[in-house]
Amino acid sequence: MAIQYRDMAPMHVARASDDQHNLSNVHVSKDSTAATNGHVLAMVAGEDMLEPMSEPVLIPLGVAKDLAKAVKKDARGFELERCSSLTARASHGGTVREFATIDGVFPNVDAVIPKGAPTFTVGLGIEVLEQIIKVAKHYTGERRRILEFRFRDDLSAFDVKVQGDVDNRLRIIGMPARVK
Repeated sequence: MAIQYRDMAPMHVARASDDQHNLSNVHVSKDSTAATNGHVLAMVAGEDMLEPMSEPVLIPLGVAKDLAKAVKKDARGFELERCSSLTARASHGGTVREFATIDGVFPNVDAVIPKGAPTFTVGLGIEVLEQIIKVAKHYTGERRRILEFRFRDDLSAFDVKVQGDVDNRLRIIGMPARVK
C-alpha cells in the first residue's frame, strides 16, 4: 500500500536536528506513521503501510518532507522497500530516495498513549489555537514558551497564561467549541 500525504502529518512534531534518531525521524510501521520531539507524539493509524516489508523503518525528517511534498497532489503516494538490512528505499514516480535504517522501535507508542477514560473532554478549534499561539509569540517574541490552559469547573471559558509573564500583562480568554 502506498503511503499518502496525510500519513506523513506526524513529521511536523519531529525535531529538525538529527542528534537523536528517535526524535528526528518519522517512524513507519505496518499499522502507523509516528513522530515525536519528546514533548508531543503524533501518530496516523493505517494498515499495511509497509507491505511487503515487515520491519519498521525510520525515515529521516528531510527525506520525509521531500516525500510528502512530492506526493501532496498525487493520490498514488510513495512506496517503501528494504534494500538491505541497513538501508531502505522510498520511491515515487521516477524519484528514488535511499536512507539508512535504524534498529529498534522508536517511538514506543504503546508506552505513552494514555490509558482509561478521560475525566472531561474539551474541543478547541484549530483556528482558536493558532490565534492563541500567534498572540503569545507576538507578545513574548519567542517561540519556546509554555502556555498554561486554565479550565474551571464549569468549562464555560478558559484563560491562557504565558509561563514567564511575571507581570501578568497578557490575558487570553477562549471559549471551547464543545464540552463533554
